[in-house]
Amino acid sequence: MTERMLLVPETPSIDELIRPTTPSAKRDRASSTDLIRVLLGILIPLVVIIVGLVVAEFVLRANVADGVRNAVAGTFHVDPSGVGVDLGPDLALVQAVNGQFEKVTVSVPGISIGDAAADATIVATGVSLDRSIPVGTIEGTLRVSEDSLAKLVTDSTGFTPTAVTVGDGVITTQTTLDLGIVGSFGASVSVRPGVGPGSVTLDPVTIDLGNGPIPVSDVRSIPVIGAFLAPALTAKEVCLADRLPAELDIERFAVVGDHVELRVGGAGVPLDATLATPGVCEQ
Repeated sequence: MTERMLLVPETPSIDELIRPTTPSAKRDRASSTDLIRVLLGILIPLVVIIVGLVVAEFVLRANVADGVRNAVAGTFHVDPSGVGVDLGPDLALVQAVNGQFEKVTVSVPGISIGDAAADATIVATGVSLDRSIPVGTIEGTLRVSEDSLAKLVTDSTGFTPTAVTVGDGVITTQTTLDLGIVGSFGASVSVRPGVGPGSVTLDPVTIDLGNGPIPVSDVRSIPVIGAFLAPALTAKEVCLADRLPAELDIERFAVVGDHVELRVGGAGVPLDATLATPGVCEQ
């Protein structure tokens, strides 16, 4: 009988199983490595650029805000730390490349204008990085406090107010009138605010002697009382030019809702020492 030999295939080793040895596997691994290197070569510089832009944006905003803050603080003689500056939502770097900031809003609490105190909001357009270059426009809105209104009414009418209220377009003062031998009695005087050249005006419109408001024109015709009250019931003008920057004009002094606003504005005004130069009251 002839014996037949069976050939058994040789079992591959573990190294041969786990180690890719074909040329295609080697090429795939090389391709993956090259792709990772290319991606890293792109991503790392991109991240560096983005971080640099963020830092530059932050530094630029801080420098511009500090310049505006110091200019406004010097104008109104307030602590710069209390002055808020908003450069708007647009990128500062883009606006700087364009040569100017479209809109800058500044808030200044508790400024003093002579004896008056007010919280101010200032909006400037076309603000250059060079503070000596004039802005496009500048507008300041000052919200006058009730205590300052009381002082203003006292200076203009001679009445000593016990209370001041605002509404319906007028400022109403509660006071006590002393008519000498006639006696003293409570009254309220309503005045309408307005503006004049470099000044604000207070024009009395009604007086209430206890029986309802009476037009000022009618009060002047009352014997004795009319003659006594006539000087106090005449429109008064209070100059503020010497308490405000000479480059700004008084545009409005009026009742707005439940408070009184003083609005000043100008165009082509530089945000430097020029803004701190006050105007002059003409005698």
